Amino acid sequence: MIIDAFGNLRDQKNENEEDAMNICFICGINRGEFERYMNFEEHVNREHNKWNYIFFLTYIQEKYKRNRTEMTQIENYVNERCMAKNYQWFPQTRSLTLEKKKELAQTQEDDATTIIADTVQNLSKDMADLKKKVLGPIVTSLETLKESTRDAIKGLTNEIKEFKKKMNSPGLQRSGTSAVPKWL
Repeated sequence: MIIDAFGNLRDQKNENEEDAMNICFICGINRGEFERYMNFEEHVNREHNKWNYIFFLTYIQEKYKRNRTEMTQIENYVNERCMAKNYQWFPQTRSLTLEKKKELAQTQEDDATTIIADTVQNLSKDMADLKKKVLGPIVTSLETLKESTRDAIKGLTNEIKEFKKKMNSPGLQRSGTSAVPKWL
């Protein structure tokens, strides 16, 4: 039982240390979320430095004790919330820097998407123009070739028909594969 208690304490201590290393004490956002957009260490040392919050709270409490009348509206607001044990003024699950970085990344992503879409549209138009320029004359030549081939086939067909008529006429005599007239 004692061993289990020490094991549980050790596990709890390791869990707390892990949280302290990977979760912002002030806003509660984890390291992974920050690392996608910015440096986590910079965030906890600059934007949400826990010592700055502690110093600020100590400063407000001392000012309240000594000079209540000189407190600013923000200082009064925070002091009233702290006395009521209401800590909603803390930026819970919020970081202005992270929000700005996310917004900037989204804007850049939207801009990149727009650029890509415009590029694809321009390339499609260029390809259509190129197709007209390159394939247009080829298609015209092929159509002309098709018509002349059709005319040649018609001419050959007519010649074959004429030849067959001559071959079948009564004045010709057949000898092997060639047609020889009877009078020869």
